[in-house]
Amino acid sequence: MVTTYGENIRLKNGWNDWRGGYLDSNPESQAVTTADYPGHLDHQRDGFGSVWVIESATGKEFGEPVLTNDVFTLRSVGVGFLDTGRAGCNDNLYCSGLNLKRPGVTGQWRFQLSPDSSETVEIARRMVLHLQNARDDWKGGYLDTRGAATGMNFTGKVPLLLCVSTRDGWDGVDSPQTTEWWID
Repeated sequence: MVTTYGENIRLKNGWNDWRGGYLDSNPESQAVTTADYPGHLDHQRDGFGSVWVIESATGKEFGEPVLTNDVFTLRSVGVGFLDTGRAGCNDNLYCSGLNLKRPGVTGQWRFQLSPDSSETVEIARRMVLHLQNARDDWKGGYLDTRGAATGMNFTGKVPLLLCVSTRDGWDGVDSPQTTEWWID
């Protein structure tokens, strides 16, 4: 199934053979982590912290397919956009968090299938992807999980799993899979 702009998605992290949890947002703390959500989401119990919308940064319309190398923002259905902040979180390149306003290049991303970034294909569910950040002319790193997160998600029902930041290399430090994601 092809992913399109404007649809609700969830991003699962590849750490530990795809047990890295789902990308999660907390509208109160503006934190971004992964959380140990079940495969089937119960919105009443779990909330919407792990649900994201891909919005084009270049004017593509909702309903159009998302392609590798398209520039986009990720908007949390809860509130805010996935963004990068200060340097050095968990010995990685940049911290990740929520920006309540639509960010500039610090919150723009593209999906890549390989480090050379030359392929242009439609993004499908469960396709192994890397999310590259546009900061500093695409030197903002790849979305990565590194280190344990503590606490519960925004609803207080789902345990947090891993901290999220960007890494300056294609593979994660602790495992090549920590920079891998797929869309559920």
